[in-house]
Amino acid sequence: MQPGITPRGSGGIDRTEVGVERDRSNSKRGGIRHNAAGERLQFEIMTTAGNRVRELVEQEIAWPRLHDRLSSGELDALAVAATDIATGGTHLFVHHSPDLPVPRWPHDRSMIGHTVQMSPEHVLASTSLPLLFSPVEVGGRWYTDGGIRQNTPLSPALRLGANRLVVISLGGPDQSLERPGTFPGIGQLVGKLLNSLFLDRMRWDLDRLDRINDVLDAGTREFGQGFLPRIQEQLGRLGRRPYAPIPYVNIKPSGDIGQLAARLMREVPALGDALSRPMRAVLTSDNLAAADAARRVP
Repeated sequence: MQPGITPRGSGGIDRTEVGVERDRSNSKRGGIRHNAAGERLQFEIMTTAGNRVRELVEQEIAWPRLHDRLSSGELDALAVAATDIATGGTHLFVHHSPDLPVPRWPHDRSMIGHTVQMSPEHVLASTSLPLLFSPVEVGGRWYTDGGIRQNTPLSPALRLGANRLVVISLGGPDQSLERPGTFPGIGQLVGKLLNSLFLDRMRWDLDRLDRINDVLDAGTREFGQGFLPRIQEQLGRLGRRPYAPIPYVNIKPSGDIGQLAARLMREVPALGDALSRPMRAVLTSDNLAAADAARRVP
């Protein structure tokens, strides 16, 4: 699959073009009407933010060295996931060493693997959070953030042959510090929605891995060393991959990085210049719970 091109904006935004006005024709509705200028401004905001992320990805990643390490086999594989907007499926872009096959999911047709030479387009497609960044075109298809439909985020690494994992999570301590009884603002609601899409799936997948490890360990202790080979043999007859214990380390932030991001955007306004005014208000809300939404903004 050949990489495509992300639409680029002019980089400048004339904020006087905001085309949002109150519809007073029906006082009961009180709706909001967007004109063409407002839609154009929103597209420019998304494109400008995406261009800034593009510059970071292109300049800070040593792409030639990365390709050399993968071609030589020093690194086995690098994979990023993106969501195909047309089908809703998860596409895994894999740059792997010559002796490693691309992973397949015969029992999950929504997961599709592609052998590629990793490029900025693939990374940008994987991190293109809806409503904040424009979709990215790769090989004639349009993609958005890979975490939207990927229910098992650990699966790609395991399919590529990993037998140990280092998992870096964005979710910090639980939200016990939230003020009970505080009316939930839009930031809190948006944040909980994003958590359910991205953070909760990682927790669930780690819990599932713990349960599989515990079952295999309990079976070996109860039935002896022959338990695991016999289970693997039976799974193979069913067309399933063999199970094996997978030790892992989960690295999590000691504090709430959503609150940190919200505080930084309040203290350094330039960090939020590429975002629309309503989105900045959401991410910098005084309600600490609103910082949930900030976790997913690069």
